[in-house]
Amino acid sequence: MNISDDELLSIIEDTTLALGQILLRHRELSENLLDIQQTDQAKEKIDSLQKQIEDERNNLATIRQSEKRKKELERIRKDHEKESKQTQTEQKSGMASLLNQNGRLIGWVQSAGRNRLNMLSANGNVVAREIDGRTFDERSRFIGSGNQKLRVLGTKLRK
Repeated sequence: MNISDDELLSIIEDTTLALGQILLRHRELSENLLDIQQTDQAKEKIDSLQKQIEDERNNLATIRQSEKRKKELERIRKDHEKESKQTQTEQKSGMASLLNQNGRLIGWVQSAGRNRLNMLSANGNVVAREIDGRTFDERSRFIGSGNQKLRVLGTKLRK
């Protein structure tokens, strides 16, 4: 079988053209594969960064919660100290507060020494005195025997 030069050139030209198309297609597929791999790597990086962000958010939430708790405990401690100081001040001055069932101040009881007590209204005005177990009003009239604090202060509140 004899192949002429023109036929040989035609076959070489077709082969070269086919080989060029194959190489072009291979290059496109390689680039697509490379793009897919880069996209996958980028997605993995985004996922890891999102996980880090979520972990940091959880850490911040924990820190905020612990700081809030510390502030609350500090406020409670200060309130307790304040109440303790107030109680100590009341004990030192011989004054004790009287509160109603709602926790509202209705008066004060002040120790005047030697079995004597002064009962003051919430404003600080003397409304009665207790001397040796007998209670007298602000005008020194006898009210009753024994502890009449709540009775005296209750009538003053109603007026």
